[in-house]
Amino acid sequence: MQFFVPDPADPAKAADPAKAERLYASIKAFAVSQNDSVQERRIYGLTYRHNSKQYNVKVGDIHPLNGEQVIAIFRQERLSGCYLICTANRGVVRGGPILAGDDWDTQSWDFEQASPAVS
Repeated sequence: MQFFVPDPADPAKAADPAKAERLYASIKAFAVSQNDSVQERRIYGLTYRHNSKQYNVKVGDIHPLNGEQVIAIFRQERLSGCYLICTANRGVVRGGPILAGDDWDTQSWDFEQASPAVS
C-alpha cells in the first residue's frame, strides 16, 4: 500500500501527497509532544489484543473503540514502547492516542510492506 493520510476535508479520499506529508508531520509532532519519541516507520496497519478482544486496524479504517477514522499509527521509540493509534479526537486534534501494547501477539505492517511483521 502506498503511503497516504486521509483528507480531513473529505475522509473518503486520500490527501494529495504534499498535504499528506504536512498532515503526517503535524500529527507526528503532536504525538511526540504528548508521549515520547516515535520510530521513523510509516505504519499502515496493526493487529493487537486489548481486554481480551482482537483488533485489526489500518489507516483509513474506522476504529471500533471510538468510531473514528484512523489517521496515523506510530510506535514509540523505546524498546517496550506502545503503538499510538491516532484518530481526530484521540491524538490528532486533541487528547492522547489510542494505545496498543507491543507484546507477543501484536503485529504491524508498514506502508509498502506486503505482510505483517511480528513486533
